[in-house]
Amino acid sequence: ALGTRTAWLLAVASSQQLPPGAGVTLAAPARVAVVDLQALAPQLGETALGVRRIGDRLELGAVDPGGMALMVPASEPRLVTVASSATGPEVDVAVPAGQTQVVDVGWEPVTLRAANGRHWVVPELSDEEQGWLESALRTSASGGLLPAQEVPQLARVISFGRDGDGQRVPVVGAWLDDVDAGPGVLARTRALPASCVGALVVHEGRLAGVVKQAFEERSNLELGSVRMLVDNRPDALVRARGSTVGNISVQLLPASLGAAVLVSWGPSDARHHLLVDGGPRRSAKTVIEHLHKALGPQGRLELLAVTHADADRVEGAGAVVDALPSIGDIWFNGPEQLRERFGVTGAHSMAVERFARQAGHANRLFSGQPIVVPPQGPFPRIELPGGATITVLAPDERSLAALAASWNRAAEKRSISKSSAAVDEYPVEELPTEKSGRRPPKFGTDRSVNNGASLVLLFECEGRSVLLPGDAHAATLVNVLRRLAAERGRAGIFVDVFLMPHAGSRGNVVPELFDVLEAGTYAVSTDGSTFGHPDPETIALIARRAQGATLAFNYRSKSTEPWASEAFQREHRLRVVLPVHEMPGVLLQVGDAGPVGSSAA
Repeated sequence: ALGTRTAWLLAVASSQQLPPGAGVTLAAPARVAVVDLQALAPQLGETALGVRRIGDRLELGAVDPGGMALMVPASEPRLVTVASSATGPEVDVAVPAGQTQVVDVGWEPVTLRAANGRHWVVPELSDEEQGWLESALRTSASGGLLPAQEVPQLARVISFGRDGDGQRVPVVGAWLDDVDAGPGVLARTRALPASCVGALVVHEGRLAGVVKQAFEERSNLELGSVRMLVDNRPDALVRARGSTVGNISVQLLPASLGAAVLVSWGPSDARHHLLVDGGPRRSAKTVIEHLHKALGPQGRLELLAVTHADADRVEGAGAVVDALPSIGDIWFNGPEQLRERFGVTGAHSMAVERFARQAGHANRLFSGQPIVVPPQGPFPRIELPGGATITVLAPDERSLAALAASWNRAAEKRSISKSSAAVDEYPVEELPTEKSGRRPPKFGTDRSVNNGASLVLLFECEGRSVLLPGDAHAATLVNVLRRLAAERGRAGIFVDVFLMPHAGSRGNVVPELFDVLEAGTYAVSTDGSTFGHPDPETIALIARRAQGATLAFNYRSKSTEPWASEAFQREHRLRVVLPVHEMPGVLLQVGDAGPVGSSAA
């Protein structure tokens, strides 16, 4: 009986209802099919299945760097349907954990389908690209022409980049050993050359190095050809083999009650960095010390994004501007950016005015104008070096207009009282606290206009994603995520890391948020001082709606340590991560087995 398909399905179903390790694990019967899981798929969690195409082969499972991660139902083994002209009828492939299955798929498009209804298309090598590749191989072969039938065998050079729409596309080409320039790849691709830098290169099924430079080449073969120079030194190969998919890290710096989040990506010898917010004045020195350590002596920030004009975000950001010699751009909807379009006459506090002076000409990528999301059409999407993109989901016109009106009123009051020299470290719009006896009665009660005008940023790179919402209102998050899901043709949005808005305050979340958003890790940045965040109601909501996820805190405090109990983790099937010992801060390696520099309680 234990060898039947029914027994296996019962074991898979029960594993989702029991604490980790308490279920029964059965070997899958022969010829188990994706259709067998369809009835269970809505109740199963999801897990990553690695997929890598190398020429006419498709690898599934524990693939080497250079692959993608597809989210499939969490069964053991994982099941996926593969369809291509080379396989003939559809093939159901079972992939046990830690193993790799190889399927011959030819050069045509390949469709993958999972039991949860998700499907993916791996693009083919077009006739144009096949012909170009054949010519390139013939030209590069020393002195002779290669038979056409040998082209597929020798064309197993593959990498990835992004096209003009920001979509991840394959780069397939011919390996070249140039005496002067060194090893490289001559490719025909829809990817933009700049987006290929930092990508891994696979040659004949083996990791060959990392793209260190890419540029368009006007060859006699075809305009728009891309030549990529490859770093294949032994140390570069070692780093590449040890990298995770996308090689992205998210560091929650110790920023007291505020937030300072450093997102890094790219190869270890050419890292790119994004800093979102800088924390309050009291933690600025510590944040800068961590930044210097992470960036190195020659490191620079591609972007400093300050989500909104609260002191626990702008004060530390100003110190960062003074401390770092090179920042690519600064994003901030300050008084100067809002003056012309929204009629702002002054800021609501001296802290904001001071940061506005330090930031100088912010929003250069937006021509110095406010960062605002249009009411219709696609969300603004900005490309960053190393193949990363940022999609701006908020604020909208209405929230910035409300912010401008609030600032003008605050500036007028300060002028009348002549008390501009006094600076409140924390704005009056903060949520009521337990100390005041006015805790909000329910979810989603934040009405701060500063928080409502927060930048909401979705960072994406190599199939990985981080959602950084500032202190946005709960209704705003639900609405923009529904709009983004519709724009991308999805039922909802999955991100690898979601930084909880407003340090986990229940005033900035609602149960409906979890209907449209799912995250692998829910991260909380706060030391719990002043406002006692995160609120217990927020953590309880995550525990009910996000079983199987990870909770990460960047401080050990009386408001975070209770959630690390073994009983809580076991009951709710959550993994809770706290900083090592008493040292604050936590580093998340996105897509890796777990955080680095922290301990799972």
